[in-house]
Amino acid sequence: MFGRDYVSPEDLQALAAPVLRHRIMLTPDQEMEGRSPDDLVHHIVQQVEVPQ
Repeated sequence: MFGRDYVSPEDLQALAAPVLRHRIMLTPDQEMEGRSPDDLVHHIVQQVEVPQ
C-alpha cells in the first residue's frame, strides 16, 4: 500500500469506513439521531486495540 510491501494499522483505520460503510444498515432511530455508517465504523475501529 502506498508503495510499501506491508499494511500498517493506520492504513486499516483509514480504509475501514470506505470498505465497510455499504454493509451497515442503521436503525431508523440511529438515522434520526444523525448517525451514519461511518460513525459506527469509526467507533468500532477505535475499540480495537492496535498490536505493537
